[in-house]
Amino acid sequence: MRRVVALLLLVTLVSGSEMLSRRLLMGGGSGGAFTLPEPFTVTDRMSSWWTIPRAVEYDGRVYTTGVTEAGGIVVDSVARADHGDTATVTLATHEQDDHNAAALLVPSDQPPLFFYSRHGLDTSLRYRKGSAVGSLASLGAVQTITFTGAVTYAQVWRRPATDEVHVFVRELATHQRYWSNVYTTNYATSWSTPRRVFDFGAGEQGYIGTVATAADANIIRVALTGHPTSSTIHDIYYAEITLSTGDIKNQAGTTLGNLKDGTNLPLTVTSLDKAVDIDTATYNARQQLWLGTLRVD
Repeated sequence: MRRVVALLLLVTLVSGSEMLSRRLLMGGGSGGAFTLPEPFTVTDRMSSWWTIPRAVEYDGRVYTTGVTEAGGIVVDSVARADHGDTATVTLATHEQDDHNAAALLVPSDQPPLFFYSRHGLDTSLRYRKGSAVGSLASLGAVQTITFTGAVTYAQVWRRPATDEVHVFVRELATHQRYWSNVYTTNYATSWSTPRRVFDFGAGEQGYIGTVATAADANIIRVALTGHPTSSTIHDIYYAEITLSTGDIKNQAGTTLGNLKDGTNLPLTVTSLDKAVDIDTATYNARQQLWLGTLRVD
């Protein structure tokens, strides 16, 4: 039987963000993990734990995202070899808010894609798409995907060796917090109708962490939990999504729903497999225990 292991991060519970004026790297959705380069410093940047991925590597360059003190939603690119060649592009400028940091794809066979939203201020997931592989200078105008409720964050995953890209956002509708999905099969030429996938319940402030399976990046592991003080959901729940079929499964491999055809959606978070049973008293007392990611051994 597979064993679920939770990796927990202790972070300061102030804004749920990480300041990027220090050593930074976070691998993710454009094609797998990479070895860490020598550390470099990015100043005047803040970012969100719940935007995924926030840094990737392509062709000897590391690309990272963040938000400036002036509200600029920016992408930094730096040469891995000597850090001497750097570039910064501003995707947009909005309010000063770490939640607005962009998620990014910088693949080797398609132009870069960047996604961001505005911390529950409107219903638009925004994105910018390049026209040349690896080129920040080729980014086109801002485009939007409209959800029913106000959205926050962006988490992006590409189905390997295809033009299928999935984006997950947190969506608020009448005090009901969901995590929702929209996807494209033609690399952002057109999009599916957004669909609510995970239902945290009325008044619950929920978060998900997503990570691609090392052995098969077509399978995305999802860990779900609530805010330490603004939610009653403190345990950590688990599901996995097969991007090619849309099937959402539990640890035993039983199909619970499907994000492509909407079967059984949205799934109630507390009905999923409980991966970690948190001692509520200890959890609330510390108020610093946050979910990092999940892996399956």
